[in-house]
Amino acid sequence: SLQSSADSQEKWEARLQSLNRFVVLEQRLLRQRRSNLTERSLAHWWKNEGSRLKEGLYAAYKIQGLQRSHPLISDQLKKRLDPEQHYMDRCNQLKIWVETFGKLPTRGVDEHANELATFLRGQKRAYKTTSIRKARYEALRDTHPLVAKWLELHGVFKPWGQMHKQLTAFVRRTSRLPASSSDDEHEHYLCKWIRAQRRHSARLTDEQVQLLR
Repeated sequence: SLQSSADSQEKWEARLQSLNRFVVLEQRLLRQRRSNLTERSLAHWWKNEGSRLKEGLYAAYKIQGLQRSHPLISDQLKKRLDPEQHYMDRCNQLKIWVETFGKLPTRGVDEHANELATFLRGQKRAYKTTSIRKARYEALRDTHPLVAKWLELHGVFKPWGQMHKQLTAFVRRTSRLPASSSDDEHEHYLCKWIRAQRRHSARLTDEQVQLLR
């Protein structure tokens, strides 16, 4: 009924207002694993909204409301509506930032630098779960030589076999597995790579499992 639809829209808009108030006060998006029950409840709602948007179950008033929201929220809308274009926009923003300051963005400088630093860290996580696509990797690599060097250092998008060869060479050279406590950045990364393979072992082929034994 019209009344039911109006009530539903009113409840949704109240939720959106709560989300905007949170982002304005905290200057960050919601985190589902926080101990605060109010934040967790709102984060769960926001996640479900993202699922409905991907499924095409989104009313025009919802999109318009999100577009008028805090930049962190409207940016999430853009990401959900067109993830590939959003990724390319992020690469372009990173390119401009690195060209301007001559270094990679780090957290604690300003809000924009925080966002770009988080974006970069996200590429490491995407690599570990093998979800970063070659086209995205190439777009990111081509933003700036410093970014390309960072990707190489952290092994982003290196073929699985290449990473395994590096691990094998390390073990033969040192007669031990890499340690997370090491000051050597490459050894530390190899250790993290091993842990990632364990966490995502269900995605490995039988041959890969045998090679890791």
